[in-house]
Amino acid sequence: MNNKQSAAAFILFAVFVITALIINFAVEWGEWVKRLVLSVLLFILVLIYYIVTKDSNGGGENTTDGQSSDENQ
Repeated sequence: MNNKQSAAAFILFAVFVITALIINFAVEWGEWVKRLVLSVLLFILVLIYYIVTKDSNGGGENTTDGQSSDENQ
């Protein structure tokens, strides 16, 4: 992960944590609604983490010379 991706991931993580705390303590929803919303937020956070890390390591896809990007490094 490069510096821009790390900064973006950290900012997104901070936003999700703050949102989760607000939903958990400040919003007067039912318990099952809070659990549902927090579960969706956690799923989105994991999905974003997967996308950011998958894009940063190359994933081993083919390059123009026929070697995978993992072999070139």
